[in-house]
Amino acid sequence: MPRKLISFLGTTDYTPCHYYLPDGRNSKLGKFVQSAVLELYGNDWMQEDQIIVCLTKEAKEKNWNDKVVEGCNICGLNSILQVQHPNVSVKVVDIDADQSVEAQWKLFDQIVELIETNDEIYFDVTNAFRTFPIMATMVWNYAKTLRGASLGKILYGNFEALDRETKMAPMIDLAEMASLLEWTIGINQFLRYGNTATLVTMIDEPMSRDLKDAKGQDAEAFQLTKLAKALREFSLALSTCRANRVQPIIQDLKGILNELEKVEIHKLPPLVKLLAKMKEKFEIFDSNSIMDYYYMAHWCCEHDLIQQGITLLSENVVTVICWNNGLNEHKGDIRRDVNSALKIHHDSMPEPLWRVCDNSRVRQLLEHIHAHKVALAFTQDLTNKRNDINHAGGKPGSIKQSDKFKRVLEKILDGLKPYFEYSDEILNGKRKGDEEFYHADRTEQSKREDAGLKMLLLLSHELTDEQRKNARERWNIVSFESMPTTVAQSWGYVPAVGEWNESWLNPVKIWLEEIYESGDIVVVQGEPAATMRMVVWLAERSIPAYYATTKRKVMTEESAQDGSVTSKRVFQHVQFRQYPCAN
Repeated sequence: MPRKLISFLGTTDYTPCHYYLPDGRNSKLGKFVQSAVLELYGNDWMQEDQIIVCLTKEAKEKNWNDKVVEGCNICGLNSILQVQHPNVSVKVVDIDADQSVEAQWKLFDQIVELIETNDEIYFDVTNAFRTFPIMATMVWNYAKTLRGASLGKILYGNFEALDRETKMAPMIDLAEMASLLEWTIGINQFLRYGNTATLVTMIDEPMSRDLKDAKGQDAEAFQLTKLAKALREFSLALSTCRANRVQPIIQDLKGILNELEKVEIHKLPPLVKLLAKMKEKFEIFDSNSIMDYYYMAHWCCEHDLIQQGITLLSENVVTVICWNNGLNEHKGDIRRDVNSALKIHHDSMPEPLWRVCDNSRVRQLLEHIHAHKVALAFTQDLTNKRNDINHAGGKPGSIKQSDKFKRVLEKILDGLKPYFEYSDEILNGKRKGDEEFYHADRTEQSKREDAGLKMLLLLSHELTDEQRKNARERWNIVSFESMPTTVAQSWGYVPAVGEWNESWLNPVKIWLEEIYESGDIVVVQGEPAATMRMVVWLAERSIPAYYATTKRKVMTEESAQDGSVTSKRVFQHVQFRQYPCAN
């Protein structure tokens, strides 16, 4: 890996001194800090390594080139580097003395262009413009992203602390201050996006090296190395939907962060507050709580792991239903029956049509699902979205707008949260079971459903008695609301000529917005385009739309004298079916 020292030469007549390091090493007496840096850090540098000296026209005349002063030959930095460090390549970069914003950007570009792929960068900011220590961190981060460069040192020869008697001045490495910026970025990426990659990379290599150097006795490096491993495992467990691994990993993470609170952080003291911020992120998780299975999906949603969030929520709600019913959540036939029971309840499917593993088990599950029907009704939308996202939008009726998945998942999480909370309280002995929940702890939505819902009819005909009976039994419908006459005319008389005009549906939309309450059932059947557009409009507002299905029966057949047969057929209502998502 080639090394580059990027340094600045000013116009000052520098006072000779020795620069020393914390480990006790010091440089020979000399005027130029660049020579001291190479002496202290560059003894093994070769021709592939390079020192880059940035200087103005004035600095070149005063300190780079040799000169004669009062008859004495004064060696400039150029000659000194050639004599003392002949193996190192030297490059001069001419820069402007101007320090305007435009000049700063020009300098930034000049320095970035000097950095090549995988270079290890050393900055000497001793004689640089006052803004350059800040710019150095920007250059490093930019070059790291653009060219894979790494940071060696950011060195400052603190001549202001010169001991006048010994002519000794400290050489300070500011690289740790720069790494604070990287830590801040890494932890911010984790807090905002759940991305652990930057943090893991920052911790892994340097802390493993420190731990090896200390022969395993560096408590700070030991705990930070453990943190990196746990963060990597946490990220992988969520991205691969390993629900049963998340809880123990979070328990480990919280334990490691607790241990780090007891360790004195020497390498980067401000890191303590950043780690405390990270610890706050995990406070919602309790290693023995059913709510952890909810918060896994919530975490994914919050950090845009939408497919993982949908998958985890789908599977975790099945797991919790199994626990609530004393069933083994690891058996495939049981999990299939739970999913079947959720669909059977949603569709009011009669038992002869069931395709299940164990009818008696499903009947038990249906009782439980009915007690929590408000919350568990959200599982059907969850199943639809899981199928949609797992089929990559290739099925008919798939969501077209990608950002809608997150909004839908947020809504489903809100809807299912009461069920997870109830289940968690059952586990902790705060509830007695479904009967108590059903009678004593109803949500407003559930209470409204008990009192009765409305069925809003976007139809050009009346419902049959059989359809009304089915609606009352399935949803406890207490009123059937038809469109007012003027609205019904807009719905029933869509022009047959010309291109589609969305404004034709405005009266219907206004009526629905005025009358619809959460939980109401909307039945939509009419002209094909109008029906499609209203189903889409309702779906965009997370309102399910239904249509009636029928089966045809031949009631009588009459034979005429000419041999022809006349059949009389009737259409019998079967059920109300929800339209598939049409976005």
